[in-house]
Amino acid sequence: MKSLNTLEKLSHKLTEKLLANTKVETQIKLAKVVLPHYYGKGIIGRSKNY
Repeated sequence: MKSLNTLEKLSHKLTEKLLANTKVETQIKLAKVVLPHYYGKGIIGRSKNY
């Protein structure tokens, strides 16, 4: 019973890690889409101020 319980805990941790990884990947994909658009407006405008 103990080994089953630890296996369940391990699989739960693994799924959490996988979910976290996919979340990060989707965030990176979003960032790649959003950031160039965002930076194109923001940073060029800011760099002129310096």
